[in-house]
Amino acid sequence: MLVKVEEYYENPIDIEWAFANRNLYLLQARPITAYIPLPEEMLTEPGEQKWLYQDMTFAKQGIREPISVLGTDFMVVIQKVLFKDTVGTSDVLSVDGLAFSLGGRGYINVSNSVKLQGKERFVSQIRTQDALSADIIENMDEAYIPEKTPPKLRGIILRTVLSYFDTGVKTLKAFINPEGYKK
Repeated sequence: MLVKVEEYYENPIDIEWAFANRNLYLLQARPITAYIPLPEEMLTEPGEQKWLYQDMTFAKQGIREPISVLGTDFMVVIQKVLFKDTVGTSDVLSVDGLAFSLGGRGYINVSNSVKLQGKERFVSQIRTQDALSADIIENMDEAYIPEKTPPKLRGIILRTVLSYFDTGVKTLKAFINPEGYKK
């Protein structure tokens, strides 16, 4: 019945139902007011790998006002610098990577993040920002997790660890000989 109602309105619909005497009744149907269509780049073709994305502008992480397109573009510039410094490339900032911005909204590719970090670790990380999102991801269907790590993400964890190696060595030297390190 839901499909028929949405076909009639030609839009995603918020529907209220009720059961009475073993009958299902449609009480109300109206367009979803908070609906934001996915950009074309995020749509999955039938039969292709399913992807789960999280819109970070909706996540409860302290952002109380909408972010402008300029604001999300600025976030992308900062992310590119950070990713270039930590993993040696900003190529991971794309729909099939880890994070990206489209249409003034910032997204995380949850599917790839879970593939790289494991569901438990990623859920733990997200839980610090948004408990409801963490619950959803914790119960996500396995069909959203790619079987193989996407090519552009292969080796990213090793590259990240190696990029911090120099910082670790300097920190260790400073810890062992603080006065010598100051000089």
